[in-house]
Amino acid sequence: MMTDSRNVVVDKWAADNGYELLRSEYRMRTQGPFSGAAVSEAQPVYYVQVRDSAGNARSGWVRFGRRFWGFGWDKAEVRWDG
Repeated sequence: MMTDSRNVVVDKWAADNGYELLRSEYRMRTQGPFSGAAVSEAQPVYYVQVRDSAGNARSGWVRFGRRFWGFGWDKAEVRWDG
């Protein structure tokens, strides 16, 4: 079970986009497609697995916040695997 309070935002993002959140993992900003200079320290990145309303499973990376303005949960960018 997820215990990190940051995961509440991941849950909300999934629900707002019609996904059932199967799994989410906080990742270091040095991992994945948002690695390096593309992510500020104020932008949390998660690796997620979801199921859409048609029952299709997807996995990918979600970055929250704004690059230049930092922390902000109202903006999310997704890069799906494959």
